[in-house]
Amino acid sequence: MEWNMAALAEGYIHLNPYMASRARLVEIGELSQAAAIDIAQRVYGGNVTLHVKIEEGSAKAWFGVAAGLATAIGMYPNLRTGTIALVNDAREFGGYINSTFIEKSKAKEEQVFRVERRTKTPGKIARVIKRLDELNETPAKPEKRRLELAMVRQELEAIERDLQQQEIEVLHAGLVYENLPPLRPQPNKTGVLGPTLGMPPRPEARQMGLPYDLTFDANVRSAEPAGSPVVYIKTVFVPTIGIRLSENQPLPPRKLEPPLEH
Repeated sequence: MEWNMAALAEGYIHLNPYMASRARLVEIGELSQAAAIDIAQRVYGGNVTLHVKIEEGSAKAWFGVAAGLATAIGMYPNLRTGTIALVNDAREFGGYINSTFIEKSKAKEEQVFRVERRTKTPGKIARVIKRLDELNETPAKPEKRRLELAMVRQELEAIERDLQQQEIEVLHAGLVYENLPPLRPQPNKTGVLGPTLGMPPRPEARQMGLPYDLTFDANVRSAEPAGSPVVYIKTVFVPTIGIRLSENQPLPPRKLEPPLEH
């Protein structure tokens, strides 16, 4: 799934074999979406966007959560603490929604072909922090360090493509290391930013001709081309309720602990 904001989590379920009519899959989608809204409110406290997509055939389902990274990280003292918390939240959301979808679909254990709890942007940031920690603490030859930092910059630039400028500032403010050079271009004597390694800068939405001011109606299903395997797709805003899972009644125990993360 592609977002105009940071993807915080995604649950993915693939049932195979699984035979169900399109009408039945739509019904499962409605039931699972209602549950996903409740789970997102409990795990994140609301103020996130939920995207649900279900395909027929060997049924596949995606449940994604997105929000502004600056807002999500701003709830915590620093980038490192916030990233750890958001990775844990992503695993928690994915575990609950995957189990819920399997329950709503009434799939048997042998029909569950694949499940994943995807940590999305927080997981990518966590991997960058881990690599930078290692580079900062472990002596290395200049050439090897230069190559490894170039790879980290590429990973960061890939992350930045999903972020707004304010979020990019928050990200880099938390990635300052005593023994490492700056990870972004620095102004030279003329005030012009110097070169950096990695991908070219991302064009703005206006330059690409992409919609940048979309709003979503919770009651309207997006149209799909005739013959598309997609039978259910909705994007809804999950309102704030002011509580988190630890402060609320616990959800039912998970029936499944998905081991795969991306």
